[in-house]
Amino acid sequence: MSHHASAYLRFHRSLHRLLTLLLLALWIALPAGASEIHYSFRDREGGGLAVLSIDPHTGALREHRRTWHGESFDRARKFALLDDGSMALLTDSRDRRGNLALIALAGEQAGQARILDFPSEPDEVRAVPGGFLIGGASGNLLRVDAATASVGPRWSSRDRLRPSGHKPEDIAILAGGERALLSLQKDSSSGKHRGSRLVTVRLPTLEVEADLHLPRDRPDLHIEGNRKEQGPNPEVLVLSPATNTLLVTLDLYGALLLTDLDAALTGRLANERVFSADPQGRFGVAFPDRVVHLPAAAGRGEVVLVANAGEDGGVVAVDLATRRRLAAVETPPGLDTLTHLRALDAVAAASAGKLKVRIDGEVEKTSRPGRSLWLFPLAGLAAGDLTAIELALDEPCHASVAIESADSARILLVLGSGRSQSLALGTIDRDGDGRFSWREQWRIPAEGEVQRLQRR
Repeated sequence: MSHHASAYLRFHRSLHRLLTLLLLALWIALPAGASEIHYSFRDREGGGLAVLSIDPHTGALREHRRTWHGESFDRARKFALLDDGSMALLTDSRDRRGNLALIALAGEQAGQARILDFPSEPDEVRAVPGGFLIGGASGNLLRVDAATASVGPRWSSRDRLRPSGHKPEDIAILAGGERALLSLQKDSSSGKHRGSRLVTVRLPTLEVEADLHLPRDRPDLHIEGNRKEQGPNPEVLVLSPATNTLLVTLDLYGALLLTDLDAALTGRLANERVFSADPQGRFGVAFPDRVVHLPAAAGRGEVVLVANAGEDGGVVAVDLATRRRLAAVETPPGLDTLTHLRALDAVAAASAGKLKVRIDGEVEKTSRPGRSLWLFPLAGLAAGDLTAIELALDEPCHASVAIESADSARILLVLGSGRSQSLALGTIDRDGDGRFSWREQWRIPAEGEVQRLQRR
């Protein structure tokens, strides 16, 4: 073999090894079918957004990195992701300019952000076709166009509703993205701007299609002298087109409202039912404000589990088609981020410990996080059986999110206190006697104090 031929062969062997290593590195960094978990955080230098990439079959952590950080976003809070994962919109809970960050997550601009203005303190944010919808203080609602990074139509319930409206609370986007349903929870502190209503708006124009005022028919549950607390105070919205049912949590009444969805979207109640969210059946004490919407399964239809923030806690299960309470169970207050574990057919919940109590003419909000993960097997729901199983942890547990896999009940937890929080991945196992246990696989430091989690 000639010297030139030998050199040529060595070059190609080296090139082949290099390409093999590069392909292996790409496979490790970007595995097919990886689960992405995004989270917002606050740290000592500001706040931002981070992402984890996890192999759903092995639980191996493939990547953990910041996607964006801003020094002015020290109150970073809620965010939403476009369906294709290309962009995120992050809010900072300050009433000032520059409180929205439109962040590129893919392409040449990945990691860069356009800072935009919400005219007051932003709160809820939802992805809609081509952009995002944000609601917040002073009744403001606006749409951000993702392609142009511009603020589109602006809307204020104070200007567009009669009587004047208060702050949008929850935002539910209807299938197809052509309409949104808003809950306006409380009245303003002066009582001038009215809540306790559901508003339907057309997208993307934000034209008001319907304004449904909910009945204020339990004055015994109102708080005398407190103008914010003079109605049912609707909060969380669950839409079920398949059963034509809308479920609304009524915060101050400690109740659940179920009504025809098509009627509610046109400003009417029809075939409605209202019942207590408290396991003992009392009104005005439960403060229901966390839910998980479960798809229909063998032996049961669509079900919603609702967790209460009231002093006595509790979780109730509701069947959407029959609009009846299936079961209830006692739990501590403030269970959070209820998530469905398909492999176990169970719901897991973090013990974040948000607490609401009526004290001295106010609804006082405090927090007492627990060191537990709670589990609710669903097999007995059709027979009216719901049990709560407590799995002990070594640190306070604030949030949880399931890792998509049909063959294993893996779940990611947010553990710890303040800005020294950790992200722990583990599996919930069930032994031959039906007992459940938590088995941790790995734990890493979070980028800061975690605010919200979202799986894509």
